[in-house]
Amino acid sequence: MDYRAETADAADAEYRVEWTIDIEAAGPEQAARRALVIQRAPDSIATVFEVRRINRDEKGHRQLGQPTTIDLTH
Repeated sequence: MDYRAETADAADAEYRVEWTIDIEAAGPEQAARRALVIQRAPDSIATVFEVRRINRDEKGHRQLGQPTTIDLTH
């Protein structure tokens, strides 16, 4: 699903979505680039995400809700 095709709704909430991978690399940029290649590969199995709703307290500070694991493997 293309996230850009979804329409934003006034009732939409804010979420933190994380995909985690451990990679060996010569440095941080190389590690990020290798992760990006893996994530974008057509046959990638990088389809499991940890999602947390971002809540705001009475002062407007962001607080992360409990994590939910979402597996989008087809």
